[in-house]
Amino acid sequence: ESAAIHPETGELWIAEMGPLGGDELQVATAGKNYGWPVVSWGDNYDGSEIPKPDTRPEFEDVVLKWTPTISPSGMIFYDGDMFPEWKNSMFIGGLTSSGLVRVNGNGAQAEEVE
Repeated sequence: ESAAIHPETGELWIAEMGPLGGDELQVATAGKNYGWPVVSWGDNYDGSEIPKPDTRPEFEDVVLKWTPTISPSGMIFYDGDMFPEWKNSMFIGGLTSSGLVRVNGNGAQAEEVE
């Protein structure tokens, strides 16, 4: 699990490990329900399926998901000046992926760019 506050918008972004697949990235919004354990983009560890979030409109969906997983651990927004193309990008550590993921997001959408 990891979380960071966007330096310009003040939004709290959260990256979570899914159960078996389906790691998720979302903006935490007060009063919203993201559905766990009722829905998930992953499956149970015994292989049985968990209903997907788009089957339950009363729950908020994520803005980005990873399958196969990256196993997010640690997140930071870049706000330096040395690499202007990275300004306000999220950097998320990946345990399973053994790497660093760069994501651009604006609250309603996000895209893995590196």
